[in-house]
Amino acid sequence: MKGLCAQGVQICFHGRAVVDDVSAQFRRGRVTALLGPNGAGKSTLLASLAGLRRPDRGAVLIDGADLASLHPRERAQRIGLLPQLGEVHWDIDVRTLVSLGRLPHRGRWGEQSRDISAIANAMAAADVSQFASRSAKQLSGGERSRALLARVLAGEPEWLLVDEPLASLDLAHQLDVLALLRTVAAKGAGVVVVLHDLSHAARVADDVVLLKAGKIVAQGERELMLKAEPLRTTFEVDVHIGRAVEGESFVIPLRRWQP
Repeated sequence: MKGLCAQGVQICFHGRAVVDDVSAQFRRGRVTALLGPNGAGKSTLLASLAGLRRPDRGAVLIDGADLASLHPRERAQRIGLLPQLGEVHWDIDVRTLVSLGRLPHRGRWGEQSRDISAIANAMAAADVSQFASRSAKQLSGGERSRALLARVLAGEPEWLLVDEPLASLDLAHQLDVLALLRTVAAKGAGVVVVLHDLSHAARVADDVVLLKAGKIVAQGERELMLKAEPLRTTFEVDVHIGRAVEGESFVIPLRRWQP
């Protein structure tokens, strides 16, 4: 079985299942958006897909192999995770921060030409090249988010998992990051992204997984998921779905749903 797959995944905290019997398959070359209200289990599921949280039941598979069976170095080479609240704990310059994304790939001789190229490309893609020599601790919240994204991109992962990457970005950089996720997928990697803005999901996603209270409400191609009924069931709101002149879809929440 090719791809990244959750099979009956259950994850419990303090005796409560925050992810409950979730099965979903993610494909390379596509962007999958995880959508749902607060507490739906999106971030926990993403951490499990990255191998940071082993399921209490079920399994995460990568190309048919149990993710837990991989050596941590191989897992880090194949899967890159950008968590929701990225922090920088060391007073290092941005170029050094981004270079940390190459650590799983480096041999005994240190940084090689491919590492140098990957770091430069990642910094350019995330629009942080101009900050290369600046201390990462001197960056604004949005600049830091982009630098941390560059660190993940520098690893050239087969799977890019990102948790709310737009939260601290201005509008222009939000559009840049959405376009970047599309570019990463177009080059053959699989992208799984947690989003809150439904219009952003409509812009970037090929596939959508709708989660509520730890369970999957529905999953499938974007055009089937971003409709009034599945969104009403998931978020308990009525929505208006439209299309801009340029052809992009947008979703506007209207009111709380009154059954």
